[in-house]
Amino acid sequence: MIKSDFNKFTSKFITNLDKGKFNKQQKQITNAFTTGELNYWNSLDSFVSKEELNAIINVSNYIKDNCDVFIVIGIGGSYMGSKAIIEALLPTFQKSSPEIIFLGTDLSSDYYKEVIEYIKDKEVIVNVISKSGNTLEPNIAFDIISYVMDGKYSKEELVDRIIITTDKKEGTLRELAKKEGYFTFDIPKTIGGRFSVF
Repeated sequence: MIKSDFNKFTSKFITNLDKGKFNKQQKQITNAFTTGELNYWNSLDSFVSKEELNAIINVSNYIKDNCDVFIVIGIGGSYMGSKAIIEALLPTFQKSSPEIIFLGTDLSSDYYKEVIEYIKDKEVIVNVISKSGNTLEPNIAFDIISYVMDGKYSKEELVDRIIITTDKKEGTLRELAKKEGYFTFDIPKTIGGRFSVF
């Protein structure tokens, strides 16, 4: 069995530091985790109001009733978190209804070609997830899928078929949502894009 003991290293390390500065920084870190901007780890429920939770449930029901394929566009937490939760909750040998396709994790033209061919005769709803709205892979995926959907649906229908999850006030996707009237979900300022699954 291998054991690591950092006590001697730590005490030597701290004696070489300004103890007052070390204690101050340690206190700042503790405050950030308990009352400050990193507090979302233990109080995520404070970021979602009852109204927002009801909106999520309503949109979820709308998606189930109005599409054959639900496309989730994102990368990192926006993609992997969603996929992990869906796979964890879905029985192993049961397909989801609607079927869920994930895009925005790579730039494979063959994959996009297959997806476009696959969805051409299906009803589609898209949720693009990007806090900044500037991430390369999801932007390319959204551009491609938007182009396909523009050919399939009227402007009025697109308002009911495109959902944007992004920063509450700023960013490329926020501006697009305002301009086109797309439904949005907000990623709180203090939650980094990689944690948007929360």
